[in-house]
Formats: sequence, structure tokens, C-alpha cells
Amino acid sequence: MTTRRTADHVAIWHDVQGTTTRLLSDLGPIDGTANLTVTPRHCPGRGQCTRIGAPLGRQLLLSRALIADLLKRGASQKTIQDTDYLTIHVDHVAGSGKPATATYQLIAARWKNCDSDSDNDSGLMIGIWPD
Repeated sequence: MTTRRTADHVAIWHDVQGTTTRLLSDLGPIDGTANLTVTPRHCPGRGQCTRIGAPLGRQLLLSRALIADLLKRGASQKTIQDTDYLTIHVDHVAGSGKPATATYQLIAARWKNCDSDSDNDSGLMIGIWPD
């Protein structure tokens, strides 16, 4: 397979190897997604807490709807004006229970088998942890 990447999107696809299926992108394997839960009145004295079941990975698959919801709830913010960087704030990471913050560069994702420009918008973004 050849990889295709332009400045405005990254190709994603399912890689099936025997009984194992991984989600890959032009930039490498995708670590997962941000399965965040916003819980009202979780901690005393706070209106809400953002919790996550596992630490955030270096490359995440995020929906535009999730990003909009996180921004609306104040659990994330655009960190650099007019660019596609997103900082996610988590109050409690499972296991440690400690807070965490991670900044990602956002790039639009499209499924690799989509060849038409009209089919590019999957509603998904790849969040890349910039080095």
C-alpha cells in the first residue's frame, strides 16, 4: 500500500494481521482515542471533573464532536490562536488518580479508500503529540 498525506489531512486505515486489527495512519499506529468522562460534582467544591480510564497516547483519534464538547465544557482549549493545536486537561487519570495535561496538533483524517475530495470529511481528527 502506498501512503497518502497532504498538508490538510492524513489517511487512516484498518490493518488486519491474522486475528489482530490495528488502526494505522500515514504517521504510524494510532494509540487509541480520548475516552473522557465529564462528571458533575465528582470532587467536593468543584462543579465537574474530567476523568479518563488510561493515560493519553502520542497519537489519538478524536471526533470533531468530542473536541467541540471538550471545548464547550472547558476540559480543553485551543492553545495557539488560529492554529490546530488542542490542549486536553484531565482531572483524574485512572490508576494514579492524578491530573494530566497533553497538547496535540490536530490534522483531519480520512479513510484510505476514499479517493474523491467530496468523501474526505470523516468527522475525525488525528491528534499528534508534538515532540
